[in-house]
Amino acid sequence: MLIRPPQGPAASALRVDDLSKLPPAMVLLAENDLLHDKGQAYIERMTSAGVTACTKLHQDKIHCFVAT
Repeated sequence: MLIRPPQGPAASALRVDDLSKLPPAMVLLAENDLLHDKGQAYIERMTSAGVTACTKLHQDKIHCFVAT
């Protein structure tokens, strides 16, 4: 049985066409996270869509640092 990865907006917020109806957001980024660039791109898309968004970069951290 072949398991396919999720597709579309359910798989990634970057795949949503219209971000303009999102509430204000704060995005936490980890400096050494493989998803750092995608997080930055998401912030840029939100602000381009008129959403108030801010970011905080955590130096020397990896993915899921908040859970530790």
